[in-house]
Amino acid sequence: MKNHLFYYTVDDYYEDSVKLKKLRNLIIEDRSIDQLILEKFPIENFGNFNDLLKIKGSKQLIETFEKIDAKKLDIPEKLENIEFIGFTDKNEIILKFINENITASSIYSFSSDFLEQLFSLDKYANFCYEHDYHDLLKENIDKLFKKMPKVERQFRLVEKNDQYFLRAQTSTKYNNYDNHLGIYLILLALHKYCVETNSIFRVEKANLSDSEIRIYMREEKAIEIPDVGRVYFGALVSNSEIKDSALSVEIRYKVIDANNPGLSFTAIQDLRDAVIDINHTAKIETVEKKLLEIFSINKKKESMLEFIKGLSKIKFITSDTLYLLYTLITNSRTLKEETRKNFRTMYDKNIINNTLSLIEAFNLTSTISSDLDEKMYLERIYHRVLSDIIK
Repeated sequence: MKNHLFYYTVDDYYEDSVKLKKLRNLIIEDRSIDQLILEKFPIENFGNFNDLLKIKGSKQLIETFEKIDAKKLDIPEKLENIEFIGFTDKNEIILKFINENITASSIYSFSSDFLEQLFSLDKYANFCYEHDYHDLLKENIDKLFKKMPKVERQFRLVEKNDQYFLRAQTSTKYNNYDNHLGIYLILLALHKYCVETNSIFRVEKANLSDSEIRIYMREEKAIEIPDVGRVYFGALVSNSEIKDSALSVEIRYKVIDANNPGLSFTAIQDLRDAVIDINHTAKIETVEKKLLEIFSINKKKESMLEFIKGLSKIKFITSDTLYLLYTLITNSRTLKEETRKNFRTMYDKNIINNTLSLIEAFNLTSTISSDLDEKMYLERIYHRVLSDIIK
C-alpha cells in the first residue's frame, strides 16, 4: 500500500470526533451508486445531524482521507475500442481508450492481472521480458485483441500530475463500493452499535491510499481477565478498489500481560468469521442486511473472551505450539524471505523457546518485520495458533 500514488497514515491517538453531518461530504454527487447509498442509508437513520460520532479520532481520519486528491475514472469498454500501445521501460503495458482519447500505463499489479485473466499470458510475458522479446509479446496481444473484440471489462484509472494510470480491471458487474463509501457505511454502522451498547471506539491507526484503506479501531474500555491481563477488543476495517476482495469488518484484539504491561500482542480473527463482509458485486439489499450484522460484535466478543480466558491455564508455550508457529512463519509464501530468516535466527539462537509465555513469544515474533502487510499477516497467525491451542 505504501507504493500507491497517494498514501497517508493516521498513527496517533486523537480525541476529536466529527458530527454525523460531516459524513455527508463523503458522498459524491454525480455518482449513481453514491446517491443510491445515501437514499438507502440516510444519516438521519443513525442519529441527529449534530450528534458527535462515537468514534474518537474520526475527525483526523476523515481529514486525512480527504487529502487523497486523486481523480479517478472508470471506463467500461470492449477490447475492440482499445488499442494496445506497448510497454513502458518497466514492462508495464500501455493502453489507449479510443472513444475517450485517453492513454494510460499500468501500475500496481494491473499488467500481470490483465494478461493472465484475459489471455493466460503472465508466465509467457515474464519470459518475453527476460529475453527482451517484447515484439513477440505485442504481436500475440494484438492478435488476441482482434480475435476477442467483444470481451468487455471495467477499467479503473487514477490520474496524477496530468497522467492517467491503469490500476485495475474488474467485471462490469462490479458495484464500486469504493473507499469513501466504505468509510461512510462502516462509521455509521459502528456509531449505531456504540449508541445501543453504550460504548466508544477510537481510531488506533489507519493506512489510507488512492486504492485501499485499512483502519484499526479499538474500544475505549479494556476487560480484565485474571491470570492473563487486559484485553482490548477492536475492529479492522478494510476495503480495496482494485482487488477482488470485500469491504470488511473483522474482530481484532490486543492482550496485555497482567504482570508486565510492556509485553503484549495483537491478533485478528479469521476473515471467514468477519463481522461484515460486503462483496463489490453485492446488491444494495444485501448491503442493507450485511450492515445489520454489526451487532454480532457482542456475540463474537463473548465467544472470544471464553477463548482468551483459556490462556490462564497455559503458563509457557509448548514445543508443539512453538513448532506450529515455526511452520506457519517459515513456510509462508506471504512473508518475505528476510522476515522468515529473522524468525529462524531468533529460533536458532534460542531467543524464542518454550521457557516463554505465549504473550512473550508473540511479542518477540512481532519484531521480525516492520512491513504493514506482514504485521497484519502475523496477527492472523497468532489467532490461528491460539485457536489450535484452545481446541
